[in-house]
Amino acid sequence: MKTSVVLVVDDEEGILDSSVKYLELEGYEVHGAKNAEEAFEALERHRPPVLVLDWNLKERFTGLDVLRRALELIPNVQCAILTGHSERHLREWFYEAGAKTVIEKPVTVERLREIVEALADK
Repeated sequence: MKTSVVLVVDDEEGILDSSVKYLELEGYEVHGAKNAEEAFEALERHRPPVLVLDWNLKERFTGLDVLRRALELIPNVQCAILTGHSERHLREWFYEAGAKTVIEKPVTVERLREIVEALADK
């Protein structure tokens, strides 16, 4: 059984709920947040070593703001940024900010599992 703690942040509740449930079934301890404020609270409380962040949270904070806060608290955090944008300069920006992988949406649950497995093993 996996023991890694994962924080999933997505403003689309259907995606968030299905991602959390699927990863829990895979054996992870998963915390979900539908916005940056919830994510900041979860980072403080749970200190997850693995993050799966939607870049566009449709609010004043983005997934990168969540990543920056995470890096302050958990310097070796492993993060995947999910985005609907494929522009090269954005991908480079995400990597420069500390993301370990950038995945273009939509993402299947099988692909999500592969991503989390790879990050949790680092």
